[in-house]
Amino acid sequence: MMPKPTFPIEVAHLEVVKAHLQQQFNQLSWWPTEQPWKAQKEFEALPTTPERLTAWCEKWLNGGEWRQLKRAVQKSKAP
Repeated sequence: MMPKPTFPIEVAHLEVVKAHLQQQFNQLSWWPTEQPWKAQKEFEALPTTPERLTAWCEKWLNGGEWRQLKRAVQKSKAP
């Protein structure tokens, strides 16, 4: 099994990451694929720091979901 393509979430990208995750929750009732209702509750109660958000993502996101998040962050950095 390949490891998840994780990356540390930086302060500069905190709002982009939060917005992407919230958009996924709003648009996809089954997201993330493992226990979405529990993941969403934990996300809503999460203190918003890069470390906590990274830990939440490592717990709940699969490889494809990480790749989508990384693309959203990269897209926000584009000039």
